[in-house]
Parts: sequence; C-alpha cells; structure tokens
Amino acid sequence: MSDFIVFGIRRGGNHAIAQWLIPQIAGGVKYYHAVSPERKENNRFTTYGESGNTYVGLENVRVSEFSENKEELLDGIELGEVKTIMILRNPWNVIASHVQWKSPKLLYLRKKMVGGLLSDYYNEYDVADKDINFIIYDKWFKDINYRKQISEKLGLEFSDEGLQTVVRIGGGSSFDGIKYNGNAQEMDVLSRYKQVDNYSMNEFKKSEIGQQLKNKWNHICDLEEIKELKII
Repeated sequence: MSDFIVFGIRRGGNHAIAQWLIPQIAGGVKYYHAVSPERKENNRFTTYGESGNTYVGLENVRVSEFSENKEELLDGIELGEVKTIMILRNPWNVIASHVQWKSPKLLYLRKKMVGGLLSDYYNEYDVADKDINFIIYDKWFKDINYRKQISEKLGLEFSDEGLQTVVRIGGGSSFDGIKYNGNAQEMDVLSRYKQVDNYSMNEFKKSEIGQQLKNKWNHICDLEEIKELKII
C-alpha cells in the first residue's frame, strides 16, 4: 500500500493524470482533489474501489508552503508511506487555459499569480531531492513509453485504462468541458496557446515573467530530451 501527494498547478493537467494513475493503484483509492489554501475544507474525497490508499491532489501549493502548513492543508487526512509527485506543463498552455477559463477582469491578477507559481514549480525540478517524482504533462500525454516509465518508477502495474477520461471536476477542460470524455486523446491540449491568440495572451508571452518561464521550460525540455516540446 502507498499513499500519494501530488503537486500541480490549477489547469495543469492534474485531474487527467489522477484519472490515469488511480486505476493502476492496487487496493483502491480515496481521492482528495484540489486541496488548496483557498478552500475552507480540504477533506472532501471521492472513493475508487476499496479505498486502501490515499491520493491527495494539491492545487496551487508550493513545496515550502506544504511543509510549513501540512497539518492545516491535510485537515485530518491520514497518510502512511508517501510517494510524492509534481506535475509540470508547458507554461503557455497553462496560461491559455486560465485565459479561457476566467473572466477578463480577473486575467491580469490570475496570470501574475499563476506565472509565479509556475516559476517556483520549474525551480523545483532543478533543486528538488530525488523523493519527488516529476511528470511532464505534455510528454505524458503524447508518449506511451514515458507513461510506462512513470508507472514502473512508482511501482504500479501499467495501464492506460483511465487515459481517455475527462472528469466533471472543475468543469472539465477549459476549452472542451467534458465533450471528449472517453476520447481525451483527441483533445488538442498541446497547442492550447494557439487557440488563445489574443492581446492578453501575447502580452504575457512578452512580459518578463513570460520570458523567464519560457527559458525554464526549455531547460526542462532539454534535460528530458523532448526538444520538440520547447517553446520557440
């Protein structure tokens, strides 16, 4: 039996990866989703199977913040032996999903906040100890061999059973809702930024934080040997 703590940025593919991982976890799972300081109660969960394991999906939580406020964030959630995961996604696609998802009057603050979080998450890739298992969402989405490597590293029996699932949590995809539930691989998730080619998006790309994120993401792509996913 193993429990899972999963760090992810909102609109960063967290629920997609959870729906893929959970069917591979033997003994069933109690899934706490979108655990965040923004929520008053973080102990709401969905049960899959016998719930012998616990999966805590942290949303917009920095590693340092979790360490400092662990008891408050977990809100009574009990954990045993834990495997820690962090999900990283192309910054342009994360921001594009937020632009699509939120009302225009919130875009400036939302992009500024998300940009800072993304930067801190990318920094973890370079400085984190080996107890954190990184999942590069974009590579996960397109590469079955990479998904098999992830499962093996986490000690799971590989399955793509949940790969095509789009859940209603958070309204599903910012662009497609749950339209592609059962056919999730048909969604154009690797090019969302091309679908939000407007002033708001373009200004963010040219901003100082936008350029920093581009450089950090490309650095990760070089180390992961996924140059085709670099931002040009």
